Amino acid sequence: MKVKHELNKRQEKRTWFGKLEIMKMSAVWLVITLSVTAMLFIASRLSAKAVENQRKITEKTIRCVGLAEEIQSGSDILTNAVWRFAATGKTRYAREYLEEKTETLTRDKAIEGLRKEGLLEEELETIELAKSVSDNLMEQELHCIRLIYEAEGIQYFPEEISEVELTHTEKKMTSEDKRKKANQFVFGSRYEATKDVIKENINLFTSALYTRQKKELAQAMRRTDSSQLLQQVTAIMLLIWCLGFMVFFYMALIRPIHYSCMELKVSRNKNHKLTLRGPLELRSLIIAFNDALTRIQYKNQEILDIQMVDPITGGFTSTRFDLEVERFLQENREFAFVSLDIRRFKLINDVYGSEAGNQVLKAVYDAILRCMEQEECVSRIQADMFNFILFETDEKVIEQRIEAIHQTLIKEHRKKNIVEEKSSEYHLSVNCGVYQVQKKDRDIVTIRDRANVARKMNRDEAEYLEECVFFTDLERQKLLREQILENEMEHALANEEFLVYLQPKVRLSDKKTAGAEALVRWNSATFGLIPPNEFIPLFEKNGFIKKLDYYMFTQVCRIIRGWIDSGKNVVPVSVNLSRKHMNDEGVIKRFQNIQKEYKIPCELIEFELTEAFVFEDLKRFKSIIGEIQEAGYKCSMDDFGSGYSSLNVLKEIPVDILKLDRGFFVGGDIERGDTERGTNVVKAVIRMAKELNMEVVAEGIETWTLVEFLKEQGCDMVQGYIFYRPMPVADFERRVLHEKEDKGDII
Repeated sequence: MKVKHELNKRQEKRTWFGKLEIMKMSAVWLVITLSVTAMLFIASRLSAKAVENQRKITEKTIRCVGLAEEIQSGSDILTNAVWRFAATGKTRYAREYLEEKTETLTRDKAIEGLRKEGLLEEELETIELAKSVSDNLMEQELHCIRLIYEAEGIQYFPEEISEVELTHTEKKMTSEDKRKKANQFVFGSRYEATKDVIKENINLFTSALYTRQKKELAQAMRRTDSSQLLQQVTAIMLLIWCLGFMVFFYMALIRPIHYSCMELKVSRNKNHKLTLRGPLELRSLIIAFNDALTRIQYKNQEILDIQMVDPITGGFTSTRFDLEVERFLQENREFAFVSLDIRRFKLINDVYGSEAGNQVLKAVYDAILRCMEQEECVSRIQADMFNFILFETDEKVIEQRIEAIHQTLIKEHRKKNIVEEKSSEYHLSVNCGVYQVQKKDRDIVTIRDRANVARKMNRDEAEYLEECVFFTDLERQKLLREQILENEMEHALANEEFLVYLQPKVRLSDKKTAGAEALVRWNSATFGLIPPNEFIPLFEKNGFIKKLDYYMFTQVCRIIRGWIDSGKNVVPVSVNLSRKHMNDEGVIKRFQNIQKEYKIPCELIEFELTEAFVFEDLKRFKSIIGEIQEAGYKCSMDDFGSGYSSLNVLKEIPVDILKLDRGFFVGGDIERGDTERGTNVVKAVIRMAKELNMEVVAEGIETWTLVEFLKEQGCDMVQGYIFYRPMPVADFERRVLHEKEDKGDII
């Protein structure tokens, strides 16, 4: 008890700051801070005012000295003019004198300007005395100029000179005496003495100005020093006060929070909450934090359930299933990876409704799960496709176990009687493909793809499930088939066996064709019509796809040229650009040369790039898009959503058009209306694309329900069997081009 009391005493002493009322302390801190800040502001203003005063004193002195020098300069100019006229007798010097005299009379304004500067009376008397002496001197100079005019016998006098009156004696003087008298004054000592008096008074005035400036500047500098000292002291006070508040803030808030966080860390319990401690305000904050933590944990659990629990079957999602498979791969375990789907499942949804379809999915999951052994797992990957693993390596055993699963499924289906209302018995059958995983396998995507390939080859619908297709058998057949196609491909290109098929793109706003996509078909002289999914992957692998791209682009340009020449309606056509061109320099330039050869407008060509470009080299992908757009073509991202696209990718790629992959719609949740997940994803993609100023085209659309949904969401165009299948060029011209109005217009 004594030890506990001592600990409590230490804790109380350690957190005495926490007993303070933070609101009141904050109010006091705010008042003091504002006061010190106001003092600092006042000191700054005083310092600025003192500096401004110094500047005004200096500018005032400069102005006054300038005015005094203006008076002195005017007097000197007059003297030079008089001297030249007296020495030469040329009237132009007299005119210069008179012009300068007129300018010099503005000294009165200069004197008035000095008076407005607030000069002392003694200073003004000095400058006015200089002005008075100068005025008298000008009168005498005019008198001398009149005498010289008389001596030179000039008959016509300027007005100012004619106003000068000569004395009776001067009038009787000879011309020589008049000149002599004028020269005696102008070049005499009396004239020099008068000039010296003017200069002396101006110098006295200037000296007085500088003396007063020194005194005023000294006084202003003392004020500046005082205000700057006050500013420094106030700044130091503010700094000390802020440091003090930081100490208070640490003791009252930070340290209690630090102790709580340390307690949380030491506890090693994610559900542990912060212990209430510290002042009342901090306790309220901790309570709010604990409540928020509780809500976050609840939401995290909801998110985890969404990610890991399938809403229809209640079992693993694909994410959870992939995690389990990854664990088995890391443990170097060998097992069979099985891909299974329900034959004609879309018919169940169409005839019996989506609720019955969901019940079938749940029944299939339960049947597979019932046959699972320890550590084996199953998941609904998407729609009606299931993946599960069996820890078996023998093909016979694998076939037996899958047959057992199928028999269990049939019994479960008959027992629950899900889709037999008002109809004869519906036989539920499945397609099944198996890939036997070896220790060397590491990529779950490749593993799933191989199982899917095997599943798609299982087309025996006569019996429910007579056999499973294993990937190993297919691989040998596939390699043989690929070798045959490789032997034929160059010959086929030379003989133009590759045909252009066009699939229209329909604008949803008016249901009119706004463009088309050029698709390739191989009409082999040996094997007949070969579907693209057989030869395109092979050409991608061996690089022949680049030759095929150039060939298809040339054919499309030739077709468009024919439309233009024959006066048909013309629509833009998009061509596919393989990612194999990614590392080719000048690839767009080569396409551009073909386009220019056929004189096709750039706006009639669109390049489609698959999203695989993004994940190989995003920087190069952006560069290629830039080259395409710089050349004047439009650029679209094809098959968006077919791989591992995310909404974050959209902001990184400056394409003009976004094409949503058919996987968003065909056999998915949107078409069945099972859940809002797929709908929300499509809405989000379209909304973000619109915000990024991209057009949106949806591929693989086969129902009017999807058409109306996409139109409501702002999708621009659709491409799918609901409107048109891919067709030869002749059929396209007959069925599509003639339907368009406004002949010659390009959409």
